[in-house]
Amino acid sequence: MPQVATKAQNEWFFHKLKADPEQYADYLRRARERRRAYHARVGDDVINARARAKAEERGHWPKVKRRTPEWKASQKKLKKIQKAKKAEANRRLIRNLKRHPCRDCRRLWPYYVMQFDHREGEVKCFEISNKGLKCAPARLLAEIAKCDLACGNCHAIRTHKRRLALVAREMWEQGVGV
Repeated sequence: MPQVATKAQNEWFFHKLKADPEQYADYLRRARERRRAYHARVGDDVINARARAKAEERGHWPKVKRRTPEWKASQKKLKKIQKAKKAEANRRLIRNLKRHPCRDCRRLWPYYVMQFDHREGEVKCFEISNKGLKCAPARLLAEIAKCDLACGNCHAIRTHKRRLALVAREMWEQGVGV
């Protein structure tokens, strides 16, 4: 039977090792080599079976839930509830952010009139109205940071002006409007 060190001896030993980083690194390297040699000699299946047997003795096995139809149904229901809570939290966040006045006309409108308009030159990852309720709040805020808050009318006017400018630019590049 191998000699087992007491807890005090182990603490002293590791404290001494951690004081000398080279010695500690050497100790860890030798421990990895011993572990690899043991795995090569005994085989992973035997080690896993031993670990499982010990866990079963202690009552810790299995940690994984049994995948019964009832369990699956409960998980599906739980996931649906979590998605609904996340969507509601994002909805509240968006509504609170829409309580500011329009960027163009400076009027204060109800939240359902206000829209997030992506600034020109910013890369749009997703439309806030479509994916805003499904994504993480940090990602939603990052996308909103790329936008100006405009009322529905001002947003429509901005979009129309951008499209006209785009058509004019394309015509200019083709030499049609010259």
